Amino acid sequence: MKTIKILALIVLVISLSSYNKNNIIIKKDTITFTGIYSREFGNDTIRKVIYTITEDKINYNLKGGSVNVNYDTEKKYYSKKDNRWIGYRKDKDTYYVIFFKNISDNEITLYKKIVKSVKAGKKEPTPAPYDEKNHGWNTYHKK
Repeated sequence: MKTIKILALIVLVISLSSYNKNNIIIKKDTITFTGIYSREFGNDTIRKVIYTITEDKINYNLKGGSVNVNYDTEKKYYSKKDNRWIGYRKDKDTYYVIFFKNISDNEITLYKKIVKSVKAGKKEPTPAPYDEKNHGWNTYHKK
């Protein structure tokens, strides 16, 4: 009997946490373009950037040249409405906002920028189509 009461309490807590104050179910936006995306660049030294996008994190891997980098950013926020993803890189105590566009089965275009917090990332305006700051918009091909 005690087990049934505990299970009923757990179900109640989960149910209540799924509703907002207007009794509308809150649906978390999910990333529908998970996968491995890459691009190569450079003239003398070819460098390769690989983004591995999952529902909970994005791995950034830069290979080639004198600097090689590989790190994860944990998802803190994602909005399907404007394809805005905000993540946290624990080892550098850094937040990133990444905007996605031109999403297809074979490629994706993204723009990444360091921000101070999740709140700052939510306020960050979507970059202009030809914005070249922060390495600009780049197209990555899906593996």
